[in-house]
Amino acid sequence: MDIKAAGEPSGLASMIRNEIYSVDKNLKIDDISAVSALVNDNLSQERAIATLAGFFSLLSLSLASIGLYGLMSYSVNQRTPEVGVRMALGARTGDIQRMILGDTLLMLTAGILVGLLGAFAATRAITSLLYGVTPMDWVSVVAATVVIAGACIAAGLLPARRAALVDPMTALRCE
Repeated sequence: MDIKAAGEPSGLASMIRNEIYSVDKNLKIDDISAVSALVNDNLSQERAIATLAGFFSLLSLSLASIGLYGLMSYSVNQRTPEVGVRMALGARTGDIQRMILGDTLLMLTAGILVGLLGAFAATRAITSLLYGVTPMDWVSVVAATVVIAGACIAAGLLPARRAALVDPMTALRCE
């Protein structure tokens, strides 16, 4: 049986029990609870899964950022002699930074294209499992792309700055 109440329904439980017992003392009342409490109880597992998904997505973003930074640092370190030659031939620090960041943006563009194609293919494969969500939620796709792009650019900035400050003689001796 459903009872609608204006205001807080928790205070009405004893009054509802008394009214039911006044009609028939043999009726058994198991539980009186608000619909909002029942909904919260039923959604607790979904909330836990959403929280875990958020945590693991942040963890994966952190790992991807660390990996990008490591890749960019290694790539710049391998190009130290080249940077030294460029600096010895008159390249300015801004030129070196643009060169390194250009490589970063090239990798970023390739990664975004491959990622978008993979996401598009994956959402087509699981369309039947989605309810109330379009296969390509563009807001989420754009937000994820912007976050990954920011992490990639941040991962390329420090190695680019470090490469631009290399002493040409030291860089040429690295070989």
